[in-house]
Amino acid sequence: MNTGSELVQSEVSKKTGTEQKMGLIGAIAVIVGSMVGASIFAFLGSIAAKTGSSLYIVYLIAVIPAIFGSVAYLQLGAMFPESGGTYHYNKKLLSPFMGLLAGLSILFAAVGVLSTMSIALAQFLQMYLPNAPLIPTSLGVLALFFIINFFGLKTTNAIQVIMVIWMIAALLIFAFPGLIIGEPAPPSDLPFLSNGFSGLFIAAALASFAYAGYNIITELGGNIKNPKRNLPLSIIISLLLVALIYFFVTLAVSRLVPAEELATGDLSLTTIATQFLSPGFVTFIGIGALLALATTLNVAVMIIPQELNAIAKDGLAPKIFTKLHGKNEIPTAGLITGFVFGVLLILSGISLDASGLMITVGFLAAAVFTGFGARKAPKLFKSDYEAAEIRIRPRVLSFFCWAGILSSLFFIFFSMVDAPLVMVAYIVLVIAAYVYHKWINKNNLNVEE
Repeated sequence: MNTGSELVQSEVSKKTGTEQKMGLIGAIAVIVGSMVGASIFAFLGSIAAKTGSSLYIVYLIAVIPAIFGSVAYLQLGAMFPESGGTYHYNKKLLSPFMGLLAGLSILFAAVGVLSTMSIALAQFLQMYLPNAPLIPTSLGVLALFFIINFFGLKTTNAIQVIMVIWMIAALLIFAFPGLIIGEPAPPSDLPFLSNGFSGLFIAAALASFAYAGYNIITELGGNIKNPKRNLPLSIIISLLLVALIYFFVTLAVSRLVPAEELATGDLSLTTIATQFLSPGFVTFIGIGALLALATTLNVAVMIIPQELNAIAKDGLAPKIFTKLHGKNEIPTAGLITGFVFGVLLILSGISLDASGLMITVGFLAAAVFTGFGARKAPKLFKSDYEAAEIRIRPRVLSFFCWAGILSSLFFIFFSMVDAPLVMVAYIVLVIAAYVYHKWINKNNLNVEE
């Protein structure tokens, strides 16, 4: 029988030389780790304040764009399993500029993750170290995870698998005892939708980044063993697993916490758990909360160098981003660049809600572009489509792509309502990308047209 450590190590192996690969469990750990994090721990109170007792409905609505959008990524991941997937998909299927814009959208979201999770982790640590200053602690947390990633993908992914297993166990320990033995909250006179449908959809927009990570594994496609099989399979398994976990956890919260308390937004899973679990289990859940934030932060650190590498290979970014160093093939320039942008965003004083909506806008915008491109994939790349292990019928694929596009735009709109400055920042990014791409082409600096 394999030990736990042997199982973890078997999930991340080398293909040839020093090139490191992750297996199916490793890929699932990346996706689940990217999805389960701040939305259910750091933002639970903020989301509950917008919608009250209908909290669990919020997470069911929030999964809609991911369900529809994931179909496009399932097909494209099976056809084109390469790192920096979102950039490559849109470059192949739409245009080089749309590839650049999609890649920058992923980076926009990933930098939002760096700030959101670092600050959320620092706030969590302040519960145990109340005198720890927030900003320096946030920067220290961010630095720690970049240092971890300098040990290479094999080590990083092994740590990710362990953290995700603990995190899932913690959420299940909260959810099922909470539903079975927890004392139900007394009836309330507050309406089920405490802030009406507008509050429900704004809350769902904030919660939707809880599922945004479903497409994150395509940014690491070149680092997965047997990617044509494992990449789409990991998306399916992870999305189903996370949707079920969120549903049962938020259903337990809605059952246990009075509507008046939900409306204040002042709650956390660890505090609620003290109502029906022993101190040992509460501590276990507290550590799970810490690891949930850590896994999401870890994934963002992993994907930023991959996206920069893909863009740089086509001459749209400095070639230094294509350089790998040492036996573990460390993307040093990409890691340092990600760290610098994360530091700048933390120092800007951005709120948790705003940086969280950066994640929503960036990932959903990339999903919109990819949805438009995926509709063309079976026709434009017929041989790749025929060779794929998953072949979704073109009409079915087109339906899901349109549904994903429209539902993603719907949530982007409500993100704009809740945080207009985030939308302004994204629009500035789009304009800057357009001007930059025009300048590259005008000066014949682009490697591929």
